[in-house]
Amino acid sequence: MLNTARSRPKIVVAVIAALVALAAAAQSPLTVQRFECLGEEPSWRLDVSGVTATYTTLGAKGKRVVVFRGSLQAMSFLTPAVYVWRGDTTQLPRETLVVSLREEACRSTMADTPPLTHRAILSLKAGEALTGCCTLRMRTSPPGGSATGAR
Repeated sequence: MLNTARSRPKIVVAVIAALVALAAAAQSPLTVQRFECLGEEPSWRLDVSGVTATYTTLGAKGKRVVVFRGSLQAMSFLTPAVYVWRGDTTQLPRETLVVSLREEACRSTMADTPPLTHRAILSLKAGEALTGCCTLRMRTSPPGGSATGAR
């Protein structure tokens, strides 16, 4: 009986600590860690992780891979939130990539697969826009701290 009475405060402290951690996680904002997008007509793929984006396309001249360096801007005041990633190529000739992402169910027009979570509009050249579907990988960012825990 004495051991049970001594262990109760430890259990209560552990439960309170767990509840505080859950409350903090619920209040921590989510940030985009990385995203992958696929588009059709023409076929293209975009993989973005932090400041690096790799754009791959298949065309009449074969496979083309271009690497960009840039950054992501979250427009979380919009509903649903919109993300814009903009970057420039790491080699000449210089190209600029702009991709905007909006949360909406997005289905491939050429495959019978489940919808992805975001719609992308991608632009590489003036007057040209491509559309595709994306999956975002999120992580929590504690207030005033570095991001943790991929989601």
